[in-house]
Amino acid sequence: VATGLSEMSQRTRLTPGTFSMTRSRILHSMSNGISTAFAVTASTVEIALMMYEGFTNRQISAALKLTEGTTRNYVSSIYEKTNTQNRAEAIACIRAVIS
Repeated sequence: VATGLSEMSQRTRLTPGTFSMTRSRILHSMSNGISTAFAVTASTVEIALMMYEGFTNRQISAALKLTEGTTRNYVSSIYEKTNTQNRAEAIACIRAVIS
């Protein structure tokens, strides 16, 4: 049974490839709260949601076809807008808004 659960969680885990298919649904249902709470653009919301899902900067860059420097700039902007110092704090703020 444990093996079956492990296999199921691996199949349902959100990856950069599957994220692109569900991106519009996620953005539509959650972006209003994030963009209103933190006054950010749709692109920043998208990156914030990917951070929330556990994507690294490198994975975000690859999925959105951005340079890693551009992704770092977006992440820094998210820290500033959420008044946080690191990724964990920013994700906690994002979680509070979309929960």
